[in-house]
Amino acid sequence: MPRIIVPVLLLVLAALACNAAADVTPEPTPESEPEPTAEPTATPESAQPTLDRVEAPTADPDATETPGLLIPERITVDGLERGYVLHLPPAYDGSTPLPVIVALHGGGGRALNMRNLTDLNPLANQEGFIVVYPQGIDQNWADGRGATGPDQTGVDDVNFILTLLDALAAEYAIDPARVYATGISNGGFMSQRLACEAPDRFAAVASVAATFQADFSCDPARPTPVLFILGTDDPLVPYEGGEVAGERGAIFSAEESVTRWAAINGCGDTPPVTTTIPDAAADGTTAEVTTIGPCAQGSAVELVTVVGGGHTWPGGRQYLGEGLIGKTSRDFSASAWIWSFFKAYAR
Repeated sequence: MPRIIVPVLLLVLAALACNAAADVTPEPTPESEPEPTAEPTATPESAQPTLDRVEAPTADPDATETPGLLIPERITVDGLERGYVLHLPPAYDGSTPLPVIVALHGGGGRALNMRNLTDLNPLANQEGFIVVYPQGIDQNWADGRGATGPDQTGVDDVNFILTLLDALAAEYAIDPARVYATGISNGGFMSQRLACEAPDRFAAVASVAATFQADFSCDPARPTPVLFILGTDDPLVPYEGGEVAGERGAIFSAEESVTRWAAINGCGDTPPVTTTIPDAAADGTTAEVTTIGPCAQGSAVELVTVVGGGHTWPGGRQYLGEGLIGKTSRDFSASAWIWSFFKAYAR
């Protein structure tokens, strides 16, 4: 349905779109972080009503009392010094390989903004996986839309992330068969690019507030399970497709994104199955799940449609006002949903 936006807000949104999903709370960059220390205990906002998915983890207060280790690091790739933050859960013992989630911030964001937005660390502590938060050049990713500075200057973020994973594998006990990528907005589009260009490295990917790039070639050598979490009222990345706000690149609609990945994954005539997430919170949103699978090599494509949802991370922080980015669903935790999807797949 058409959306009416106050002219003043339209100007603000256009500026915001230049840094889609920008996180406005200043955070220290990975380069300015102190030496590794035990991460302070915090009560996650995602400890609100969470999903009711089969075997999906919910926020466990006891799990946050053993907070793990947060490690800021640097690595030089293609002549550029890059930053990232690594979270090791308490279960990490240096010998037992653990799964890894690569969590990619939105445009204009930072590695630590992504940590704060998603509350992935308490979930990692509970479920026993590693999280790495890379930092984009000029706080953006070369996601293939041609709209960001890194895209326009030829930064190879695919190589950066793969090189980073190689470096982590050389130093830490990680399970190469259980490496996953997720992100919001610019980071979500980057996750799509990783699935297209490095399918042999990622067991599954998930994109929040990001569909599939329209002007982008994607012909991966193997199927990749793909999850989308999209709001119907996203003012920056339109659910029905078109242009990312501020002429930030052409994108497919949610439906077309699912259709294209279903074709890539060899789903054939596998019919979609739609279910509803319980409406647990009076937040002006509801959510339904459409799943196509199993497809080739056991892959699947899944879409969580947040009706009334905005450019947000369900269950996460409302990082800007609803008038600017729309509503954040409290009916489920995107982080928990993503992990429930990921852990079903290994490469």
